[in-house]
Amino acid sequence: MDHLRPYGHAQMQHRLDANPDAMRIRCQTVGHLFGILKSRMALHVLAYNLTRALNVMRPAIC
Repeated sequence: MDHLRPYGHAQMQHRLDANPDAMRIRCQTVGHLFGILKSRMALHVLAYNLTRALNVMRPAIC
């Protein structure tokens, strides 16, 4: 649990002061990754729900 110690915060602050764009770049990279995962998951959920709806309606059609 070294990352919770106070000196870890000072080290991180020093790294951010040396490269102020690091956090902005990190946020963009992580946000993009989760955006892709979210859109793919939404497509899977939509396909699953459509398949279920068709399976429920199929006996009524035939």
